[in-house]
Amino acid sequence: MTDPDKSAANGEQQHDPAAVPNDASKPSLDPVTVRAERLARARELGRRLRTEVVIHDWLGNEVELTFVRHRDYTIWPVKVRVGGGASDETVLSDRGVLASCQRYNASLHGLRQLAKQLEQKVRQSTIRLEPGSPVEEAHRQLSDLDDLIVNRQRITMGNRVVRLTTLHRETTFLESYHDLTASIIEAAGRTTDDDADQAASVRTQPSSPLSRWFAWLYERGAATFRTRI
Repeated sequence: MTDPDKSAANGEQQHDPAAVPNDASKPSLDPVTVRAERLARARELGRRLRTEVVIHDWLGNEVELTFVRHRDYTIWPVKVRVGGGASDETVLSDRGVLASCQRYNASLHGLRQLAKQLEQKVRQSTIRLEPGSPVEEAHRQLSDLDDLIVNRQRITMGNRVVRLTTLHRETTFLESYHDLTASIIEAAGRTTDDDADQAASVRTQPSSPLSRWFAWLYERGAATFRTRI
């Protein structure tokens, strides 16, 4: 039998069995407890979002929104599915559910305002729609703005369901579309009669940068949708 005092004197470490972590001794969470914790989290998130929230492990780190679409095509969540790996910050932050819907809706509003401004400038003859010019293409696209929005929502938000990451991408698309179109309108507003030669060269172009850029992005979104189904 080993004497503890002699072992300590010989520099041998003494191990206390009670101090050694034992994974087998750790209580595992039973399914009832796990379910209760998920329900509690869902209730708290729902309280803060003021909508129904459900926790789904199969979503991973993703967040999925079921939304109501208003007559102006703006959206608002009526149910939120949160992946088991998604943090509360992902759901509630300035890139979370409510803030992202507000930003998306603001991008739609911004495009509508831009369409009204361009139409007013055309009526007042402060902008001329030279055939084949970038501003003529911008006017054509903005005149069909509702079709653009409907088609984009059909591709990326089918059945009125959208992932939060997809909503971010769509908002970025609309904001980029707005910024590019606004720059074209601003440039057209500075055009005078002295720019006739430049305008003539623009008319000879087979398609404007706006048209090519828009077509590329739209087809990219359509291709993504087709791969999903």
